[in-house]
Amino acid sequence: MEQEDKSILAALRQEPEQTAFLIKFSLIAASVIVAWDLLATLALPVLIVKIVSAVLIFSYGATIIFVVSRIMVSSKMFEYAPPSSRNLTAATAMRRLDRSPLSAPSSSGTDDTETETPAHVANRPNFEAVPVPVPPLFNEQYFIMRLREQVKDARRDGRQMCVAAIEINIPGHEATGDEADRIALEMARIGSEQWKIIGQPLAISENEYVFSLPASTVDETKLFVREVVQALGDYWCHFGIAMFPKNATDAEGLVEHAREACDISRQGGKQARAKFPLSA
Repeated sequence: MEQEDKSILAALRQEPEQTAFLIKFSLIAASVIVAWDLLATLALPVLIVKIVSAVLIFSYGATIIFVVSRIMVSSKMFEYAPPSSRNLTAATAMRRLDRSPLSAPSSSGTDDTETETPAHVANRPNFEAVPVPVPPLFNEQYFIMRLREQVKDARRDGRQMCVAAIEINIPGHEATGDEADRIALEMARIGSEQWKIIGQPLAISENEYVFSLPASTVDETKLFVREVVQALGDYWCHFGIAMFPKNATDAEGLVEHAREACDISRQGGKQARAKFPLSA
């Protein structure tokens, strides 16, 4: 019994928002029941007052049990995430796939001003291994922090959410600075038109983008990817989808799984416009 009490207390500490709601509801509901019991007896028959009071007390207890159960389930889902992935940085998550991190500080504690070509960009077909600027650390960390909040909301509400990774190539051509800029402008335009669906976008490289879709199911995410591919026209596109909680239960895991599924699609030669496989 003592261990169960500790488990409940640990769950309450992990979900401060729901715990605050539980405390407020408990105080307000208890006050309403007491006020009803005291004031209603002055104007209504005792039997009616007792019946209504019993219904209120039952509803009060049922609501408390439901909220506590939601908190316990939410905390258990968090525990199912691999311990090594709960405190991962985005850079560490990218290294799992032997990719260069989005940005890494120098040993002296300051960012290097030189540019480098990430390995996962240099090894891709139809793309020239040209130096590209390392994206700012702010963009990477802001994306991961926002995605963590979206995952937390999805866990609390007991619903799905998805992350989509999209890689864009130019058929039969090597990428140049102008062509990479054209891709970026096109993706910015498409992203602005889909602002109601996209929770947060992130440009990982000049031809790879990740989108969080906090309110989308897998089918809705496939439809979103299809619209993006159609809007891009003659570009070749590969994509990967990661679904919470099936594929991963944390932000870094979702990004990693979506990018890995995108790599599998590219290596298999499957074009997004021809087939929309669900990442497994």
